[in-house]
Amino acid sequence: MSTTAQAVLLFSIFVICTGFTLGLTWAPCYASLCTEEFFPAATRYHVATYYGLIASIAAGLFLRAYSPLCYRISTTYFGRREIPVFKKRFSIGGLFLVFWILTITVVTTVFWVNPEVNFYTARTEALGWSSAKVDAVVTAIIGHHIDILLGLTLIPVGRNSLLVRVFRLSYGTLLYTHKLLAYVTIVGVAAHAIAYFNFWAAWVAEPHGSPRRAAVDVNNPTLSIVETNARGAWSKAVLGTGLASFLAMIIVLITALPMIRRKAYNIFYYAHIVFGIVIMVGACCHATTNFYFLLPGVLLWVIDWSWRLFNGDSGLAKEVTATISSASGEWYRITIPNIPRLSQDESGSDSEAELEKLPAVQPLQTYYINIPSISKLENHAFTAAKVASNGSDTVLLFQKTPISAIKRKDKAQNGEWTWKLSRTIEEVMPKTRRHEIQVRVEGPYMPVTKGYETADKVVCVVGGTGLTGAYSLARWWYQHRRGEPNAHFTLIWTARARGSFDLEEWTELVEMCASSPDMSLQAHCTAKSGRLDISTELRKIFARGSEKETNIEASAWVYASGPNGLLTAASDACVDLEAELRVSKKGGSDSVLAISALSHYTADWEV
Repeated sequence: MSTTAQAVLLFSIFVICTGFTLGLTWAPCYASLCTEEFFPAATRYHVATYYGLIASIAAGLFLRAYSPLCYRISTTYFGRREIPVFKKRFSIGGLFLVFWILTITVVTTVFWVNPEVNFYTARTEALGWSSAKVDAVVTAIIGHHIDILLGLTLIPVGRNSLLVRVFRLSYGTLLYTHKLLAYVTIVGVAAHAIAYFNFWAAWVAEPHGSPRRAAVDVNNPTLSIVETNARGAWSKAVLGTGLASFLAMIIVLITALPMIRRKAYNIFYYAHIVFGIVIMVGACCHATTNFYFLLPGVLLWVIDWSWRLFNGDSGLAKEVTATISSASGEWYRITIPNIPRLSQDESGSDSEAELEKLPAVQPLQTYYINIPSISKLENHAFTAAKVASNGSDTVLLFQKTPISAIKRKDKAQNGEWTWKLSRTIEEVMPKTRRHEIQVRVEGPYMPVTKGYETADKVVCVVGGTGLTGAYSLARWWYQHRRGEPNAHFTLIWTARARGSFDLEEWTELVEMCASSPDMSLQAHCTAKSGRLDISTELRKIFARGSEKETNIEASAWVYASGPNGLLTAASDACVDLEAELRVSKKGGSDSVLAISALSHYTADWEV
């Protein structure tokens, strides 16, 4: 599907959701609490404000994606280093987005406060129960704020989100937005619960048979006990559905903590899915506005899962036969048969004739692989070393766990997916050089960045298995850009032990570079030379050389892949260099760099 078609689909989803949800405010209510029954005008203003907020965010993202000036402004960082608590650099665009969401959320109080105050005043004033009125109003208004935050939290979810393709956002950016919104939502839900607990405590303190108890049902504070009894048990489910959703949120929060997520990813992942559904269902049963606001995110989530399960001839719903073979040393290859739809570029071309006209297949592709014989549920991400194209298969590289580690009797470690795959390899490889295995393939996922296509200097700094993406880039660069004036490709690969470099693909790159003077390789063994100083290496690569080179207005693009420490160091180094170039352009200092522009991409797929 082309980008234009995806943009139309995304636009259609939000237009349909806007009209449909506004229309539902006139339809019979299904939830245990129907805000439009008691506050029809405020509820419609609330829905219109929410979808207006989404429209304004979409307009901002569109400008960011397609206006170079807006992109530069929105992606400018306030600081060069990550903020400790958030572990993220904040850009102008990011901070404005946070400010805009919180501002509009709080502004909705304007059209809720008077109707809520008047409603609860009518129920409590004659009883002289002003404290209950305040607690109920505060609880209700915070609940309306949560409507907005909860709905927005779901929208960025999805590995193949339409937002990535239409607005050229990175998967990591959407993931972080989801996490940030989720944390704010949980804080809001906790405040909502505390405010309601104050009301509940005051209600419980009243003696049985008290007029105050009769005037407000603690299970549904919009109704009296007589009214809930007349309407039936469902009208009393407000408290229960809210409590169930809150408990599910706590479970999701706990399992998402880094110490659990990194050690037990499967628990985190499936707790997110199962209890996420519980949250959505519970919230929709709790109040109608939750359904109105969750609907766009639910539709995007369904589209994403449909793509993941049934994408062309691939997808998690179908098994294909892959081949595991030795790649020498500690390395093995996983070869996945060519799936035609996976060989397409993001242009959306379908015919063979159009595919032949494509200049190149996107070299950076990530797949999620599930091996049912090892685990029917767990899947792992692999960046392709060779991407599928006409007549060739997708090749993934896997660095197996050392034999000494496999023989340990640590049940916790031996149960891990990578260890099980390594044991499978150890069992079959002594008997045969190739082993067929059934796999489910999800992907490919491709970054929106394509700086490698135009940058004069392309640099890859990778560690360990991060070589796979750099190898694919190197082959692409050799085939499509070798010999271009002023163009140069550099690959620096760092690994712990020398044995990691005993890889046929690395030998192939060495031979490739020997025949191409505009390509260079560097192998860095940390066991012998210590940790790689990425900042120093980049400065060497970009340093001015001859007088001829000082006149070249060259651009540079850096790709980093590997452990988190390497990604952080590479990102810090690039941000420092970008800041230095900006100062130099403004005349603040003379740069010693032979480049005029720098951009970078870090292959961070951690959830």
